[in-house]
Amino acid sequence: MYATSMKGDMALATADSCLRRVYGETDMSPRPERRAEWVHQEMLRRFVSGQYRFGERISVKELSAETGVSRQPVMTAMLKLSLGGFVKIRPQVGCEVITPTSSEITDFFLMFARMESLMAELAATRKTREHI
Repeated sequence: MYATSMKGDMALATADSCLRRVYGETDMSPRPERRAEWVHQEMLRRFVSGQYRFGERISVKELSAETGVSRQPVMTAMLKLSLGGFVKIRPQVGCEVITPTSSEITDFFLMFARMESLMAELAATRKTREHI
């Protein structure tokens, strides 16, 4: 029981430390929209680092406890992530990381390749002696 309590205390201390870095030592009660933005940025960092797998469930309750932010700002952040195409919100079930289809992945890389070639073409046609 003591180890579980210590683990929970360490998570809260870590969340408290993160909030202090974001909001400053004197403002430990930031507005809910700022907390939601902080959670949103933290989730984006986790997605980029590969912490979540496609289809993985994300518990709002666990994320709230882990970050020390109440559920409402966490849900606001999840809604923003949903609008960005990162997660699906399933009412009465929870949130899960999206699983792109193979055609969506193919479309992404096709679009990326075409944009890269267009940028290279524009750079080549607009170069000056100073650029070279």
